[in-house]
Amino acid sequence: MCEAIYPVLAEHRERASLDAAQLDAAIACCAEGYPFPTNLDRDPPLDGLAPPSQQMLLQQALAGAWSHQQFVAALHRQQWRRSSGELREQLLS
Repeated sequence: MCEAIYPVLAEHRERASLDAAQLDAAIACCAEGYPFPTNLDRDPPLDGLAPPSQQMLLQQALAGAWSHQQFVAALHRQQWRRSSGELREQLLS
């Protein structure tokens, strides 16, 4: 869902056609706000008690005006860090 909505949100942010509350509401609707479960060995907390959530990653990407490809790559890295066991093997293949 995040991959699909990112270009639309980026366009709205660039044109300032959504205010901050509307943008936050859209992000809250499509991205996970709870950063667990995760693999804390690969996904350690950086500046707090929990690693970044999908919502935090999406907000960071929009604020930094990342390209769609940059965002998708970061989203996939985040997904890999959270995975373990069989799921990790599926993501790598």
